[in-house]
Amino acid sequence: MSLLIAIGCFWGLRISDILSLRWKDILNVDEFTLQEKKTKKNRTIRINPQLKRHIAECYDHIQPGKPEGDNILSTKNQCDLKRDQSQIQTESSTF
Repeated sequence: MSLLIAIGCFWGLRISDILSLRWKDILNVDEFTLQEKKTKKNRTIRINPQLKRHIAECYDHIQPGKPEGDNILSTKNQCDLKRDQSQIQTESSTF
């Protein structure tokens, strides 16, 4: 989950774009290009050293298998994170 938050904060991507990322896109690279789903614009993103280390640490911890196949939020032992599951639901509270 920390990777999802870090990517959102550092790169300012929409959740739909984050969920489409694959390990091969972001692991051991300095930059990558993606097409934003909503706007269809191509965007080149540079990965700063701190985030690059965090990506590698998450990959080592999760051990998803081959970087070519899995997206960053799924592994063989874990279901894909769906957009509706990733949204935070809050309850109203009265003070």
